[in-house]
Amino acid sequence: MVNVVDSWTSVSQSRALLYRWFSNLLSLELTEEQVKLYQGNQLEGLYASLEQSGLATEVKRMRQAIAAWPAFSHLRIELAADFAQQFLLGAKSAAIPYASAYQDEKQMYGSVELLMRDVLRDNGLEIPREFNEPADHLAVILATMAQWIEREQSHDKPSAQWCKTVQDQYDFVQKMLLTWLPEFTRRSQAIPTSSDFYPAITQLLLAFVRVDADYLLSCLQDEGVQTG
Repeated sequence: MVNVVDSWTSVSQSRALLYRWFSNLLSLELTEEQVKLYQGNQLEGLYASLEQSGLATEVKRMRQAIAAWPAFSHLRIELAADFAQQFLLGAKSAAIPYASAYQDEKQMYGSVELLMRDVLRDNGLEIPREFNEPADHLAVILATMAQWIEREQSHDKPSAQWCKTVQDQYDFVQKMLLTWLPEFTRRSQAIPTSSDFYPAITQLLLAFVRVDADYLLSCLQDEGVQTG
């Protein structure tokens, strides 16, 4: 991101959009309409935002994966199979997208899941009924971050409330994402898939979250806020 506090509102809009985009990508298989969208040029603005954040290498990999799609005879079916191979099989053979699988001694529905339930409740948020997943699913965590950013993007800065917002978001990213995303991404890269699309996405996500954490930290440092 950019290291200027004055652009907080505009940068927040971009950050929320990207967190929501990643959440949608990792919640369900791509639909036929989404596949066509990626094969068109409607997402150039989103790609540009990522590239301007220093993620040109990761975006290039994703573009190359999409450019290879015409070679697939049954593209959507093969992408759905890749999604299942990556995220839906057992913990021993997939990069399952639950924070508890990488923390809490790899015990599902552990303290991390309970913590996310508290975060959702405290912020008046709910998991959609049709998305029947635990609260510590990666898509839920990313969507929560997106909604949080949207809600807090208009705070005056550098006010005490603004500093608290930035600190809280930074802490959330560190605790709920960066504690396990590196291992999740490592597993994703090791799983054989027909298309490189999902491994490229998980690598891009990790790079984005790290850049976002650096941006939040720089905002705090610009205001002389000490972080632990």
